Amino acid sequence: MNGKYIPAAISMILDGAFNGKALGGGMLGAIVVGFQRAVFSNEAGLGSAAIAHSAVQTKEPITEGFVSILEPTLDTLIVLAITSLVITTSMDVDPIFASNLLGNTLTGMAASSAAFTAHFPFVKYLLSAAGMLFALSTALGSSIQLGSLMDISDALVFLICVPNVLGLFMLAPMVKTELNIYWEKIKTGEIRPTVTNSDLSKAEA
Repeated sequence: MNGKYIPAAISMILDGAFNGKALGGGMLGAIVVGFQRAVFSNEAGLGSAAIAHSAVQTKEPITEGFVSILEPTLDTLIVLAITSLVITTSMDVDPIFASNLLGNTLTGMAASSAAFTAHFPFVKYLLSAAGMLFALSTALGSSIQLGSLMDISDALVFLICVPNVLGLFMLAPMVKTELNIYWEKIKTGEIRPTVTNSDLSKAEA
C-alpha cells in the first residue's frame, strides 16, 4: 500500500545509520544494541535452537545447519526488515504518526501496532495477543521495569553466549570437515538432493 514510499524509507534508514551524527559516536552504540536485539529475537548462536535440531532424525546432521540458517534469515532479516519498512513508510503517509514516533511518544510494539493498524484495523488485536504471549513467556515479576528486564535479559544472554561462542570456535574445524564430506557426497551422487519416483518405488519394495 505504501510501496511508492519504500525508496525514501530505505534512504532514511541508511542516512540514519551512516550520517555524520551516527558516525560521531552513536554508530557503535547502535551496532551493540542491534546485536543485542537481534540475538534476543532469534537466539542464533546461543545453543538453545540446537536442542530442537538435535531431536531430528537424519543420516546427515550437517543438513540441520542449513535449516538453522533459515531461522535468523526469516526472523531478523526478512520479518524485521518488513516491519521497519512499514513503520518508516507510515511516517511519510501520516504526519501525526511521524511526530509521535520521532517524539518517542510511540515506541516498540505500540509503533508497530499503530503503523499496521492504519491499514488493517484488526491487526492491533493480533499484536495484542502476541504481546500477551510474549509477556507470559518472559515475565519476571510485575514490579520490574522494562529497562531492568532488558538489562537482565542481556546479561543472561551474554552468559549463555560466551561458552557457546567458545564451542563454535573449537568445533569449527570439525564442522568444516563434515561440510566438505557432505558436498563431496553430493558431487559423487551418493546423496541426492531430491527424492525421485524411483527412490519411492525402491523404498516401497
